[in-house]
This record gives sequence, structure tokens and C-alpha cells, in this order.
Amino acid sequence: MLPNNIESLVALVESGASGDAGAEALLLLLENTSESEHIVTALSRVRPDMVTDAALQARVAKLLQDTNAYDLLQTWQAAATPADNDGSSKIVSLHGDVKSPTDIARQYGQVVTFEDVGG
Repeated sequence: MLPNNIESLVALVESGASGDAGAEALLLLLENTSESEHIVTALSRVRPDMVTDAALQARVAKLLQDTNAYDLLQTWQAAATPADNDGSSKIVSLHGDVKSPTDIARQYGQVVTFEDVGG
């Protein structure tokens, strides 16, 4: 069961009435909790399409990664993939705890495509 303040923000985000502001408030609260169960429970109720801001989506992904919630993280990454039409290759890791080179590059904003190095 979620604490009332987290539950209220999850419900607000689920309703769609708050836009990204509600998602950001929820994320701020979750980033400051030590209970990984609360993070996973709350974010499992928030669909990736409820958060339109790419920076917020990246913060959600980082929080999920830090919480080792790899199944949920894959859901958020899969939702972001169609919008990532940057020409980079799609690397699939068979080990959930190992980052792909593309994920590391995206984390630091330095995605390099074949066109950049091979012409």
C-alpha cells in the first residue's frame, strides 16, 4: 500500500488532469523515498504515454534503473524507442543488469551513429 501523498499524486497523474506537472511532482517525491517498493508500485501504475516530457521520462528511467526494476524499465524504454528515430542501432541486452553501449551513450547525451564514424 502506498502512502497517502504518493497515492494522491499517482491518482492525479492517472487522471491525466495534471499533465507533466503532476508527473514531475510524483517523480520528485519518489526520488526522495528510500522505499523501492513504493517507487515500483507507483510507477507501475503510470503509463509512459502519461509523461510527454523527454527529460521526465529519462528521470523515470534512471529511477527505475537505480531501483533495479528492469522489467518496468524495459516498458519505459520500449515506449521511448519509436520516438528515438536517431538512426542508432537497437542493442538488446540478455542481461537486465548490464547496460548496452547505446544506453550509456544516451545517458550522457552522446549517441554516435554509424554515419558519424563511417560516413
